[in-house]
Amino acid sequence: MLRKQRFFYLICFICVCFCTARCYSNDRIDLPREQGRVEEVKGVFWDVNGVLVDIKKNKFYLKKILPRHGMREVFSHFASLGVPQCAVSNGRRREVDASLLIAGVKEDMVFSISADDVKKTKPNPEPYLTAVSKLREKFGWTESKTDNARFIAVEDTITGATAAVRAGLTTILWSKDPNATYPGAITVHTAADFLKVCQELTAGQE
Repeated sequence: MLRKQRFFYLICFICVCFCTARCYSNDRIDLPREQGRVEEVKGVFWDVNGVLVDIKKNKFYLKKILPRHGMREVFSHFASLGVPQCAVSNGRRREVDASLLIAGVKEDMVFSISADDVKKTKPNPEPYLTAVSKLREKFGWTESKTDNARFIAVEDTITGATAAVRAGLTTILWSKDPNATYPGAITVHTAADFLKVCQELTAGQE
């Protein structure tokens, strides 16, 4: 029993922190002019903890990790378009794999990038640049045909949004903090707005 509890603690201990700033209106989603639509989205990168799953504060038990409301609809939207999806996280490999399994998307991810796979973690752009490079290599895409803005990063923290924006990705900040926003990122605060933005970014893509 003690070994099982230690295992739970190890894979479930996540620290998520938010920075506060001015929030956008929830009544209307105003996309930055250059981000009103992406010319053929080539890939989507999900942060794991906080975006794909909710973890109750100070409750380090597997049963307290739940799929985040609204995540599945957006995941299914990208899947219906045939857009490959990957996870990019600051979590350790064991934590990332456990969260993906709980979210129900582990088998649907092309791959995942954890803190164990890079030298520098977010807010450094290395995790996202590594993911972009790996996806290009897997599908044989040339860099000229898949500039970084064609990849969407979904983040819930300023730390993650900083990394994604610095990597040149189209970045969506879906934070639980109503005051969170980040320059260069598209900010949403509800599951409905999150899905709406993703649909607008991929409008006309089949």
